[in-house]
Amino acid sequence: MKKLISFLFFSCCIFIVNAQIALPSFQGFNSAKPSPFLVFSSDGSSLTGWTFGGATIDLNNGNPSSCFKITAANQQFYRDLGQTFHNKTILFDYKPGTSSDMGFLFAQNSGGNSVYRVTLRMWQDNVNAKPQGLGSVDNGGWLYLGGPSYYPVPETTAIFTTANIWYKIKIQITANRVCTWYINDVQQISNFTINAGYTKANTTQCYFGFLGNNYGGTAYFDNLEIWNGIK
Repeated sequence: MKKLISFLFFSCCIFIVNAQIALPSFQGFNSAKPSPFLVFSSDGSSLTGWTFGGATIDLNNGNPSSCFKITAANQQFYRDLGQTFHNKTILFDYKPGTSSDMGFLFAQNSGGNSVYRVTLRMWQDNVNAKPQGLGSVDNGGWLYLGGPSYYPVPETTAIFTTANIWYKIKIQITANRVCTWYINDVQQISNFTINAGYTKANTTQCYFGFLGNNYGGTAYFDNLEIWNGIK
């Protein structure tokens, strides 16, 4: 019996050794994190971690389920990303109510007065072109945006022509600070280049958020993602 056990043990050891030898080599595996990779996401279910005033969570109008909701001018919600917006892609879903006037801001500081800020004004109108798009519009902190003179290349036609439907928004910021934006994967006219003083080492102008602008109205925001890299 002892001889049989010894033989079986020896045979198993040979099998295990041979199995290990047969394993594929991983010497060429690169463990570095791929780009783009996700650095922040929110499904619109909570305002925990955000600084906010007036903004709420709507449990019934998300895409799907819950979402962020703004119902008037001067309402807002914002937070710190913890890193600069160099080489980033921002994605979110946006549903504007009729004649709503909303803004998205990034490369902002906590007080809402960064000289490097970038703003996206989103105005629902099915008839007229409004001063909107990418620019550096923010003379009201986290409360409201400034006028059309702040947009270097404003949109020339109405862009959110249908109210109360979801649009997919994408903003790309290259490593050279050039910002472009898209609606449902279609690139829009306006673009903006962040001031050269905004370096990768910046640790204070890293805030982003949404606000209800001068004309207010109701709008919904959902599925926010920020990626490192161009996506």
